[in-house]
Amino acid sequence: MRTQPVQQRVGTISAYMTGRDLDPIRRVRATVGRVTLSGPSALKAVAMLADADDLRQVDLDPACYLSRAPEPDALFPIDWIGRQRDLGLSVVRSAGAYVPRADERAMRDAFAGWLPDGTVRVVSLHAWWLKPEGLA
Repeated sequence: MRTQPVQQRVGTISAYMTGRDLDPIRRVRATVGRVTLSGPSALKAVAMLADADDLRQVDLDPACYLSRAPEPDALFPIDWIGRQRDLGLSVVRSAGAYVPRADERAMRDAFAGWLPDGTVRVVSLHAWWLKPEGLA
């Protein structure tokens, strides 16, 4: 009987946090090993850690999908990918998109468009997409 080799995928465990207070961020990183900071408020914390040359095992999720609404036109929108690259983060994520229940157009839009090499596309799905009717 011939067996196939077991495929392995190596992953990373990271604590997911919000906020800009550096003390809890550092404490959690010391305990867990890695911290992903979330949202616009976290950008300031990441910048402060970069200024302190302390970005070891820290990355950022822009988490723009949390509003679940299109980003309003801002006078100076944040270039999330550029900011993460400028900070020298080891993981660079897109701003993110939310895909509502059964919204096929939103699903296509979430995966449309070019991203620079080395950028992780972030897509947040309504739970419906993971149920049999959404997977069909």
